[in-house]
Amino acid sequence: MSRAYAVSGAVIISDDGSTVKYHPQCPKCGHVMEGTTCSGYVGSNTRANLGVTTCPRCGATISTQINRDC
Repeated sequence: MSRAYAVSGAVIISDDGSTVKYHPQCPKCGHVMEGTTCSGYVGSNTRANLGVTTCPRCGATISTQINRDC
Protein backbone atom coordinates (compact mmCIF):
# COMPACT_ATOMS: atom_id res chain seq x y z
CA MET A 1 0.00 0.00 0.00
CA SER A 2 1.31 3.42 -0.89
CA ARG A 3 1.43 6.47 1.31
CA ALA A 4 -0.43 9.66 0.66
CA TYR A 5 1.54 12.86 0.10
CA ALA A 6 0.59 16.51 0.32
CA VAL A 7 0.77 18.43 -2.95
CA SER A 8 -0.30 21.73 -1.40
CA GLY A 9 -1.85 23.21 1.71
CA ALA A 10 -1.29 20.39 4.21
CA VAL A 11 1.03 18.69 6.67
CA ILE A 12 -0.03 15.05 6.95
CA ILE A 13 -0.13 13.73 10.51
CA SER A 14 -1.56 10.24 9.90
CA ASP A 15 -2.52 7.94 7.05
CA ASP A 16 -4.28 4.58 7.51
CA GLY A 17 -4.31 3.73 3.81
CA SER A 18 -7.62 5.38 3.03
CA THR A 19 -8.23 8.26 5.44
CA VAL A 20 -5.65 10.99 5.86
CA LYS A 21 -5.53 13.39 8.83
CA TYR A 22 -3.70 16.67 8.31
CA HIS A 23 -3.13 20.22 9.51
CA PRO A 24 -3.73 22.98 6.94
CA GLN A 25 -0.55 24.85 5.94
CA CYS A 26 -0.42 28.23 4.24
CA PRO A 27 1.52 28.20 0.95
CA LYS A 28 2.25 31.93 1.24
CA CYS A 29 3.62 32.35 4.79
CA GLY A 30 4.13 28.70 5.78
CA HIS A 31 1.93 28.90 8.90
CA VAL A 32 0.72 25.45 10.03
CA MET A 33 -2.69 25.50 11.73
CA GLU A 34 -1.77 22.94 14.42
CA GLY A 35 -4.97 23.64 16.35
CA THR A 36 -7.01 22.44 13.38
CA THR A 37 -7.04 18.77 12.38
CA CYS A 38 -8.87 17.85 9.19
CA SER A 39 -9.40 14.50 7.53
CA GLY A 40 -10.44 13.20 4.16
CA TYR A 41 -10.66 10.03 2.11
CA VAL A 42 -7.77 9.57 -0.32
CA GLY A 43 -8.15 6.24 -2.11
CA SER A 44 -5.70 4.46 -4.36
CA ASN A 45 -4.79 6.36 -7.56
CA THR A 46 -6.56 9.46 -6.28
CA ARG A 47 -5.96 13.20 -6.45
CA ALA A 48 -8.10 14.58 -3.65
CA ASN A 49 -8.97 18.26 -3.38
CA LEU A 50 -9.97 18.40 0.26
CA GLY A 51 -11.16 21.93 0.69
CA VAL A 52 -10.27 25.57 0.97
CA THR A 53 -9.68 27.66 4.07
CA THR A 54 -8.11 31.01 4.95
CA CYS A 55 -4.82 31.50 6.75
CA PRO A 56 -5.40 33.23 10.09
CA ARG A 57 -1.94 34.82 9.96
CA CYS A 58 -1.78 36.40 6.48
CA GLY A 59 -5.28 35.95 5.03
CA ALA A 60 -4.15 33.88 2.01
CA THR A 61 -6.38 31.16 0.61
CA ILE A 62 -5.25 27.62 1.43
CA SER A 63 -6.31 24.97 -1.11
CA THR A 64 -5.56 21.47 0.12
CA GLN A 65 -4.60 18.74 -2.35
CA ILE A 66 -3.38 15.31 -1.27
CA ASN A 67 -2.45 12.53 -3.71
CA ARG A 68 -1.90 8.79 -3.52
CA ASP A 69 -0.26 6.82 -6.36
CA CYS A 70 -0.40 9.78 -8.76
